[in-house]
Amino acid sequence: MCSEPYYGYVGYVTVQLLSQPKATVLFTLTSSLPSEAAPSLSILVVTSDDWMIPQSVGVVSIDDPVVDGDVNFNVTIATLFSDDPDYGQVGPNHDGLPGTFTAWAPFVSMDDPDDSGTTSCAAGYWGLYADVTEGSPDYHDYYGCYECPPGTWADEASDKLWCRACPPGTYGLVGGATSWATSHAWDNSINDPGCLPCTNGTYNDQWGATACDVCPGNTTCGALATARPLDAGLEARRRGRAHRARARGG
Repeated sequence: MCSEPYYGYVGYVTVQLLSQPKATVLFTLTSSLPSEAAPSLSILVVTSDDWMIPQSVGVVSIDDPVVDGDVNFNVTIATLFSDDPDYGQVGPNHDGLPGTFTAWAPFVSMDDPDDSGTTSCAAGYWGLYADVTEGSPDYHDYYGCYECPPGTWADEASDKLWCRACPPGTYGLVGGATSWATSHAWDNSINDPGCLPCTNGTYNDQWGATACDVCPGNTTCGALATARPLDAGLEARRRGRAHRARARGG
């Protein structure tokens, strides 16, 4: 449980691995209702040196003037990346167990009792809220607000000039996204991520893209989320220097 400032409650979610990873593991922490409450960190790093130490992340309510009552939401923890197949491989690893995983924890965000009745554009929307009915020329996708187009997202309930754009190396497919990453709604349904990493062999160097481009000839792209392709000859030379350095060290 967490709350807006009136009560001063802070919730916590704790992550601890049960076995030592062979490489660093990155986890994302996302809220199903980031306009109401969210983890204080969006990415958690666990290394092969500190894997046995529990890491706690605060979950805090977003202070707003809206009377919206106590709200149920989930915090989702999901594997982002790891070179260790036991933790980072998509699908079963060599033991037949899943590599990447997703877990979620339920929370309640308590509303301030002295909030007013101010309204605003919901998460996933932009514009200026207007209390109008459908059919009115001022009614858009949600009262006076517009749905965030693919390639963008908005995690806060507020009047805003535009939605946040997916960064280079990613692209977006869904409209009205409320989070850049995957999150769980309170009914355990999965909210589609607003931004997806460019896949192997593709790249994107623009903000707010809805597709990634195939890497041109004589260039190389990373496995995921490439923002700028590298010259193939330069990459080969870099790998050669790294291999010679390991050989000298070993």
